[in-house]
Amino acid sequence: MREKRKKSILIILLVVIISLATIYTLESTAIIPQNSPSTSITRDSQRELPTIPGINKRVLEEEHSIPLQKSPVITPPTTEKGISRAAPAVAYHDSDSYLLKFIQCESLDCSRFKSPVILDTGVYDYGFVSMKYGVDGFPIIAYGKGDYFAGGSQRELRVVHCTSIDCSTFNPPITLESSTNNLGWFTDISLAVGVDEFPIISYQERSTANLKVVHCTSIDCSTFNPPTTLDANIYTGQFTSITIGADNFPIISYFQSSSWDLKVVHCTSIDCSTSDAPIYLDTMGKVGVHTSITIGSDNLPIISYGDRTANTLKVAHCTSLDCSTSDITTLDQLSDWWSAETSITIGSDNLPIISYKWFKFNPPFYEMLKAVHCTSQDCSTFDTPIIVDPDDWSGYYSSITIGSDNLPIIFHVDGGLDDNLQAVHCTSQDCSTTNPKVILDNPVGYLYSILSGSSP
Repeated sequence: MREKRKKSILIILLVVIISLATIYTLESTAIIPQNSPSTSITRDSQRELPTIPGINKRVLEEEHSIPLQKSPVITPPTTEKGISRAAPAVAYHDSDSYLLKFIQCESLDCSRFKSPVILDTGVYDYGFVSMKYGVDGFPIIAYGKGDYFAGGSQRELRVVHCTSIDCSTFNPPITLESSTNNLGWFTDISLAVGVDEFPIISYQERSTANLKVVHCTSIDCSTFNPPTTLDANIYTGQFTSITIGADNFPIISYFQSSSWDLKVVHCTSIDCSTSDAPIYLDTMGKVGVHTSITIGSDNLPIISYGDRTANTLKVAHCTSLDCSTSDITTLDQLSDWWSAETSITIGSDNLPIISYKWFKFNPPFYEMLKAVHCTSQDCSTFDTPIIVDPDDWSGYYSSITIGSDNLPIIFHVDGGLDDNLQAVHCTSQDCSTTNPKVILDNPVGYLYSILSGSSP
């Protein structure tokens, strides 16, 4: 009897032990699945992952105003050679020395900056320049090069890809299109980075006076598609500005000088091999000079430009992705038709802000850098325009961007006796307050010293 009782107790204990072991195993498996690497916890997975140079998603998000899901998210290094990735930079044509140059700021207000880097020489002609940051986090710059003013006839549309954040190293310049026609300048150049991660460039080719585009098939433009004509109307394509819409397709604003109209063309493919018919956006008088286009926080295009009949600064806010419908608002009285040279971006408050030149042509002559901050997404309401730099002859070819401190910074040329390249860092979102302006280079010339500023 005792032996049977002992056996019974042992069997019960064994059953209890087995049951407890089974429950523990089930609970452990439910908390940390052993065969699921996405949820398993290891010592290595708790360590901070290394920072990998690569895709700069913020550049694309700024271009599209919506988060993109097509590109991998790889965090670029926070510094390179002691330079903050967040510090702005500017590429420009030094028409005094016929050079393409680049300056990397070392602080957010550009009070500290590196010496200019010469990227190309012999840039004799108009020297239009456009810069963006590629998906590798490095600057890529499109520009026109020619030797007409040096007595030659060679014209080229070129691009140079930097291989460092400060352009201290860069690939040799690449020619995308060339011409020996004396009228064949490649002007009014604008560059964007598409959702395919490749640059796309809009421009006017002067021998045909048509609006054209070149789509690169590599991030450095070492390979590219043949140029595509988007508008073959006579004397069209001046003052082009290109951006990438919320539908992932390029959209371009430009001026048709034969009819003095503001136009826009919406591509229906990433490389602009197909496009909608060009649209006349504003035809009221002599309108559409110095266009600048961006995508608003409402995911719709918005365009700043000058009206040379009414002598005003205007904005066209598209109410459709292709700009087939739009509203137009006048922002400032410019005094004279030589004014404008606009640049538009979207501030950290999700509202547009525009820099531009205000010019009084009648004696006494006077020019100054101004900015206007919109208080609505479509600029139907806006703050009183601000004089950012009251110095005479300031405001040439201004370029506005938003720094990583969420504040605007404006690059421009003071076309007075010194012909300075300057930076003005705003200390408020509407640029009503600023830091002292900084002279970055001198002299750079003021005629056709086109520049393009950007922030990573």
